[in-house]
Amino acid sequence: MAGRLARVFRGGEIKAMADPTPGTVEVTTASFPGFGSEYCSYQLFGVLHVPGLAPTPVELNGTALVAKWPRPGQTLPVTADRSDPTKVVVEWDQVMTGAQLAAAAALREQTNLDLDVLALARERAQDASTTGPACQAGAQPSPAHVAEVQGTVIAATPVPATADVAPPGGTWDLTVRTAERTVLVRATFQTPAVRQTVTTVGTTVVVVPDPADPDVGTLVTN
Repeated sequence: MAGRLARVFRGGEIKAMADPTPGTVEVTTASFPGFGSEYCSYQLFGVLHVPGLAPTPVELNGTALVAKWPRPGQTLPVTADRSDPTKVVVEWDQVMTGAQLAAAAALREQTNLDLDVLALARERAQDASTTGPACQAGAQPSPAHVAEVQGTVIAATPVPATADVAPPGGTWDLTVRTAERTVLVRATFQTPAVRQTVTTVGTTVVVVPDPADPDVGTLVTN
């Protein structure tokens, strides 16, 4: 409820702006969150960056999810009124939680890949149906005209379940390094045992890169 009300309030603030423009705020200092609450009031100071304006110091106050609490050095996506830079709305829906940031940083350290590239690859892989060995009954074999390539799993990240019914082994994003490139694969597993085998870093797997985007692909069903 609190999150929905906050989004409605932010939407009203943006509609009231004379010249709403996407930008960012680089956080320099921020208050500490309270304990035992999902949401807390915050105060932060930072530098506003908006196209067409010089960097502008700003003070922001509001309510934030503790899991997304702002911290010094962080860059927050915002919408600001270019005609009045004191009017700034943080786009909290676009801010990652602390756990997500930590997982992204770990993935970057393991793969040495740019996080924006990985995020784009994940978006393109959202609708791809991918399976691990003995993962799903009736899984379709890879197209004969697409070359299968062998690679090594260099990172594996669990994907949070978004439905009431989830595969017993879960859904994971695998980063597979082949001889030519690094391929992102989304795989669902019917058993934890199979998942553990496939998602172990160093495991050799076979993937089929997407002809339209070879940076993403599917796991070949054995």
